[in-house]
Amino acid sequence: MNIEISYYQDVLKHDPSDPSLDVVIARNKLFKNDIDTKDITVVSWYYNKKGERIKSKCQIIHKDLGVLVVNTPYDIMRERKANKPITIKGFKK
Repeated sequence: MNIEISYYQDVLKHDPSDPSLDVVIARNKLFKNDIDTKDITVVSWYYNKKGERIKSKCQIIHKDLGVLVVNTPYDIMRERKANKPITIKGFKK
């Protein structure tokens, strides 16, 4: 199942003088991408620098993109990874 995610990532470019180094052009730019939930290996909580859990974000490990901080709560992303239909509290089918 394909889902659209939004995540923050640094924009890099290769240094022409030294090809092994990358230069950061911009930090924490918002990206959107369609990914397959089968490619997500791990879903975990996301913590800030103070060690407090941020409930509106989670951290995933994707096979191709690597570690991403996603703007989706942990519970919703865990259900999407398990390919379960998303249920809204208070509503029944």
